[in-house]
Amino acid sequence: MKIHWILLAAGLSRRFGENKLLYPVNGKKLYHYSLERMAALAEKRQERLVVVTSHEAIRQELAGEKAEVIWNPKAETGIASSIHCAIRHLGVSEDCAYLFSVADQPFLKQEDLGAFIEGFLRSGKAMGCMAHQGVCGNPAVFSGEYVQRLLSLEGDQGGKKILLASPEQVFVFDCAEEKAFYDIDEKKDLREF
Repeated sequence: MKIHWILLAAGLSRRFGENKLLYPVNGKKLYHYSLERMAALAEKRQERLVVVTSHEAIRQELAGEKAEVIWNPKAETGIASSIHCAIRHLGVSEDCAYLFSVADQPFLKQEDLGAFIEGFLRSGKAMGCMAHQGVCGNPAVFSGEYVQRLLSLEGDQGGKKILLASPEQVFVFDCAEEKAFYDIDEKKDLREF
């Protein structure tokens, strides 16, 4: 099964005070941490990587890169709009799975993300998520049979609603490091660096 790799990078950073995705952290912009690990895995597997954004600076930076850039004109309505943009761009396919990752998780390791995907593909389950001590988080992956449910999400609803509705269909990859799931919402969250 092919994986469509989708980086969600359209958030408005309201609590951060400025665009957190473009904020320099240890010499690179915050969103580059997620982008680089996903790009390496997508390239290795010869699969598509798309970045959904509403930030002109990100669109310009990624022009000509290995990722396809999708513009979300309705990012202020919530994460569901980015999910919809990605699926419409990639198309609906029962033969593919759609992996969604957020752009503000700098501590997630590439090897853990790769192990998650390999475990999901071996599991025979229809959905999967990474977790720490049983608490599910991002990234999450959905087989093509769940695309219509993803397209029915509204506002700030993400895929977690769908995962919780059918737990028997979810492969859970437990990551040893809780830090892997930290996302950066405020500048004080950067202390971990």
